[in-house]
Amino acid sequence: MVNTLMLQSHANVPMIYRRHGSTTPKPLSHVLGTKSTPNSYYVHRLRASGEDQLTTLNVPTVQSTAVSRNFGQVLRFGAYFLETVHESNMENYRVRFCEILFYLDDQTVQILEPKVENSGLVQGNFVKRHQVPLPLKDMEAEKGVSILTFRHFNVGQEVTIYGRTFRLISADSSTRKYLESQGIPVAPDDSAPRDAYTEARKAHMARETGQDMTVNYGKKQYPMKEYMEVRLGKFARPSEHLRQFLDHDRHVLRFYALWDDTDKLYGWQHRYTIHFFLADNTIEILESYERNSGCDPFPKLLNRTKLSRDDTKQLPNILLEQEVCEMTGKNMDTSYTWQDFAIGKYISVYQRDILLLDADENTRKWYLEKNEPLASAIIVPKCDLPGLPDKKEQKSVQSNSQSKRRFDGTNEEVLRFMAHLATTKPEDIDRRFIINLSLSDESISITEPVQRNAGFVGGKFLERRKVRDADDSDRFYRAEDFYLGASIKIAGQIFVLDEMDDHTANYMETNADSHFPKSDPHKIISKLQTQVESSGAFRELSRDCLALESRNEVLNVSQAHSLLQKFVEQVTLHETTTLIRAFGNKGAGTIETDRLVALISP
Repeated sequence: MVNTLMLQSHANVPMIYRRHGSTTPKPLSHVLGTKSTPNSYYVHRLRASGEDQLTTLNVPTVQSTAVSRNFGQVLRFGAYFLETVHESNMENYRVRFCEILFYLDDQTVQILEPKVENSGLVQGNFVKRHQVPLPLKDMEAEKGVSILTFRHFNVGQEVTIYGRTFRLISADSSTRKYLESQGIPVAPDDSAPRDAYTEARKAHMARETGQDMTVNYGKKQYPMKEYMEVRLGKFARPSEHLRQFLDHDRHVLRFYALWDDTDKLYGWQHRYTIHFFLADNTIEILESYERNSGCDPFPKLLNRTKLSRDDTKQLPNILLEQEVCEMTGKNMDTSYTWQDFAIGKYISVYQRDILLLDADENTRKWYLEKNEPLASAIIVPKCDLPGLPDKKEQKSVQSNSQSKRRFDGTNEEVLRFMAHLATTKPEDIDRRFIINLSLSDESISITEPVQRNAGFVGGKFLERRKVRDADDSDRFYRAEDFYLGASIKIAGQIFVLDEMDDHTANYMETNADSHFPKSDPHKIISKLQTQVESSGAFRELSRDCLALESRNEVLNVSQAHSLLQKFVEQVTLHETTTLIRAFGNKGAGTIETDRLVALISP
């Protein structure tokens, strides 16, 4: 709606100088001129007659009763105009339909053109809403009126807007009531002319698609002929296929099936989910993998397609079937239908006999509505892979492990070790791993920290699980097997434990009596004293320690461990670390030489 105050403030501005309520003067050629008559002709006539004599817009006041009475009322007319078509042997004009809206509150006009599919025209808002000025010839005939009003619009009349002549052919009921209330008789709706191109196009589409596909025209269409015509570009859809699609679109039957392949070497029971689409009798078969099945997660066994009941025609040999159809004229379609599916039946899919075990609830309801209820589900016992323990044995082992938990109250405790690979490969020497031991079930997980420019993708190396001992397949790795210097063989790799965090060391020292004897410093001292005394190497050990003491040296973990390995057999890095943590500088990880000699002296 145009702002009334703005119109009042610029009431003396001629209409030809304004557009959409703008007060900026426009050139005279802005709204004048047509294709046949240049705008300079009209500008010359206006200047000759004097611009001051131009009729200004009669602006209604704020208290105008007409504005308040007509607020929100719109007159709607159906119209058309003829557009000239050049250089065409089929037509010389084109009929374009549009809708004219006249807003009574501010006397503005808007023209909309309905969008036609594949018309090639920019349709929609044909003329934006604004006050349309009268042509000069009409302006001279109607003194005091400079814009189009509702009296210029009626069924059967022609209105010229910016050089295009629109013929009004219809009006809605509310428009008729308003015009009749103003004393203007309204003629009945008129029909629009038909152009040659539109009629020819309509006849062409009727020939290509068919006007009524349920009517029998006496023609017989064979599948091979239909296939060849579609290959050449003809649109074809048999009526029975369309009827089936409209009745059963998005209706899908779901079955659960099994293919037993255990009669072959390394065979397995494959589970499938079968979808039967009622819209076009197509079948889709999806793989259903169990957790940790070891199979590659390939999504589908069969993509959505029609499946023949005959194994020899489940290939591109379907073309041979179409040739037979054209020769005999009989319906030789042998693809599966919903009547072929039932619980306990086998369907053949590329030499695989798949057994239907069960169906979902909606599928059972659908068959019940067809008076063909499905049987109860078939329960097939699962087979066990060779080499795995029996189900009863697994349950007994699980119950025993649950009844005899070795670490009560430590469900959240995790021991962490830093390890490297025992290998001579240059690319694996610098790799480091973090081994996590969960004491709740003694399961192991391994991660590899990301190293820049290492050439390896860091991250998860081993998912958390229990790992069997490589030297004894009857037992799993336990917490006692993890200590500094130990070698753990997992996933074909040998991991050597180098370091541990403070939490792991403190926990192992606290529980040294029950599970971690290599973290008990008193047992370690007793062991070392016994071995030094039995071997008689205490004098040589003291001499080496005195040489180090004369240089005022302290020993770190690696130096102390190397010194002890010369004279004591079977001493581990974990035991050396425990001695330094208990009797040396725990924070720095060092111990004085005289202190070490005093500890192991018999």
